[in-house]
Amino acid sequence: MASLIDRLFDVLDEQTEYCKQLLELSREKKDVIINNDVAALQKITWLENMLISRNNRADKARLRAMNEMAAACGKAPAEFSAWELVGLLAGRPEGWRLAEAVSGICGMVDELHQANEENRVLIENSINYIDFSMNMIKEVLSGEPVYYTAAGDEMPRRRVILDMRY
Repeated sequence: MASLIDRLFDVLDEQTEYCKQLLELSREKKDVIINNDVAALQKITWLENMLISRNNRADKARLRAMNEMAAACGKAPAEFSAWELVGLLAGRPEGWRLAEAVSGICGMVDELHQANEENRVLIENSINYIDFSMNMIKEVLSGEPVYYTAAGDEMPRRRVILDMRY
C-alpha cells in the first residue's frame, strides 16, 4: 500500500504542476485577448492543449492507482475517493500530505475555471463588437437600414413607413 500511496503522490505532484502551468497560461491569455494578439493566442492555445493532453495521461495513472488502493481496502473503485483515502490515512503524515495535495488541485481548478470564464466573456464581447461593426458597415454600404431579431439574426428586408423617403 505504501508504494501505491507514493505513486499517487507522484501523479498528484505532476497534476499540480500541470494545473499551475494551465492557470498561468489562462492569466496570460487574458492580456493576449485584450491586446488582440492572435499569434500569441494561438501559441497559448497550443501549449494549453499539450498540457491538457499530458494531464489526461497523468489522470489515467491517478485513476489506476486509486482503483488499486480501492481494491486493497476492499472498496468499489466507483465509491472510493481521494477524500475517503484521506480519512483512512487520518493522523498519519501521508493523510495530511494527501489532503493538502487534493485541496491544492481543487483550488487551482476553481481558479482556472474562473480565469477561463473571464476569458470567455472577453472573447464573447469581442465577437459582439465585431458583429456590430460589420453590421454598421453593411448598413452604410447598402444605403438602407438593417434590422435584427433579438437573437441577432438579420430580419428580411421590408420597407416600413419610417424608412420611406419623401
